[in-house]
Amino acid sequence: MSGSKPSTPNNSSGGQQNLSQEQIITGTREVIKGLEQLKNEHNDILNSLYQSLKMLKKDQPGDSNLVEEKTDIIEKSLESLELGLGEAKVSLHKHFIGTLKRRSLLHLKFENEELSAVTSVVLY
Repeated sequence: MSGSKPSTPNNSSGGQQNLSQEQIITGTREVIKGLEQLKNEHNDILNSLYQSLKMLKKDQPGDSNLVEEKTDIIEKSLESLELGLGEAKVSLHKHFIGTLKRRSLLHLKFENEELSAVTSVVLY
């Protein structure tokens, strides 16, 4: 086996694996689902931090720095998640539209071939 590369899911024989549009759409939907779950978890954590922050500021005004830092981190992470979620949804729509376009073109080609066949039978 000298000189041969190991085959990986994305690198079979040195090239990239070709995924069908359906596989891409399915994978993107799974990513969206995971990002939405992560977003919900972040929102839960953020709400908990907001409540903690509210109580700390009320009871111990000077001791809220750590909770404020955590809140800032979760807010930034949530923003990134929402951006990624939006990008994944746009990607999903693009692939879905591409799939519909290809199917429509194939159907149109089939219909044109059928029409040509019928027309040639009628004319001759």
